[in-house]
Amino acid sequence: MVAVEELMVPKADLIIALTSTPLQDIARQLLAGRVGACPVLNDQAEPIGMVTQTDLVRAGFAGNTSCTAGDVMEGVLVMVRGTDTRQHVAATMAEHSIHHVLVTDTAGRLVGLVSALDVVNSLVTHG
Repeated sequence: MVAVEELMVPKADLIIALTSTPLQDIARQLLAGRVGACPVLNDQAEPIGMVTQTDLVRAGFAGNTSCTAGDVMEGVLVMVRGTDTRQHVAATMAEHSIHHVLVTDTAGRLVGLVSALDVVNSLVTHG
């Protein structure tokens, strides 16, 4: 069985925002990194939300450059552990109709992010 930690993007490689991060900055970073989402952390570095490319579109980002991550982030987080299986994260994504899931340690600290594309890539490379 393939564990989530084998297919996730580690925290050190993620684009991370604070609630005060302007959407313009997030959009630039998502485009440059060719990724679809970034976690939003509080001052204690705990995950409190996520901003996705869909959130940017829904916010009417093109005409509203004064918005911040806190204005548009999805505050209901779905999280898994690194030790969970690929099957578990895929089922979690399907159950919640989402494409990105945060990976946390047992204390709830962010350790990574897994996307639907990461799951598909793992299926192709690991079977």
